[in-house]
Amino acid sequence: MLTFYVAIIARHAGEYWATVPDLPGPNSAAGTRHDALVLVTQFANDHVRDLVERGASVPPARDLDDIEAGPEDGSEAGRALIPVDVR
Repeated sequence: MLTFYVAIIARHAGEYWATVPDLPGPNSAAGTRHDALVLVTQFANDHVRDLVERGASVPPARDLDDIEAGPEDGSEAGRALIPVDVR
């Protein structure tokens, strides 16, 4: 089942960092937003696949409006919904 998780993109020291608040662990850094999102999507899918294979529960994805504000330092550079295969 395809589920969409919120990724938060922040800009630090000339790089874009992407995190997935509902999936602690997957994060990425890259020179562009696109590359950071591609990487965090791959890492999130790998993380969820590992959880499923171990029989662990997969955290539910919250709605975009339910995710709290980004970093207080003003570094948030956007948000995106990323597809994650949850089976």
